[in-house]
Amino acid sequence: MYTFFNTPGPLEDTIQQHKEVWNDEYNRELARDILCCIGANWLLYYNNNEKKVGNLTSTILLLENYGEKKDFMSIINFRDVATKKRDLFIENVDISMGRRDMLKFYRKRMGCKCLKKMHLEARKTSPKLGECEYCGEVKKRALLMVCSRCMVDQYCSRKCQVADQYEHVEHCDQYVEADVTKVVISSMQMLLVLMSRLRILMPLMGIWPRSCG
Repeated sequence: MYTFFNTPGPLEDTIQQHKEVWNDEYNRELARDILCCIGANWLLYYNNNEKKVGNLTSTILLLENYGEKKDFMSIINFRDVATKKRDLFIENVDISMGRRDMLKFYRKRMGCKCLKKMHLEARKTSPKLGECEYCGEVKKRALLMVCSRCMVDQYCSRKCQVADQYEHVEHCDQYVEADVTKVVISSMQMLLVLMSRLRILMPLMGIWPRSCG
């Protein structure tokens, strides 16, 4: 599943082939809601379908963060997307061990309480797990150290963090750059909304914009 999410392939193909869905906010929300229902049903009734649920989850994350001015790779490097991907998809453990986080992901997105009981039971029996970026050791997430710059990659020890520093620098820069880009785009969108509202309010307040010339 990590490969499915990390590399341009099936997901990027759908963006190119179905632009009418991806470039329309209503269609993205509709597609996300449908996929959430499918994923929740698979978790409820088909215990051996968690790999398929993982693929659905990757698509949902992209649908929630996609915008026409955002490319595929920048989306998967957004900090909130990268941390969810990190916690949901742990390579070196059986996928059922990550069931707690997967149940939480879908429970928060469903309008009903169908996953509440399963999620609460998973919280009692399954700890929050994480994986060292360097050696792959799986530990309780609270015992792992997180890079203070990107706040995404985590390590089981200072030794592993130092050993991985040259490999990590590129990833770290990508996470930080993508996050800055997201903030800038969000700020510009908010500014445009404020400007449009101001143009509507100004005549009501008796203030008329000056015309040029």
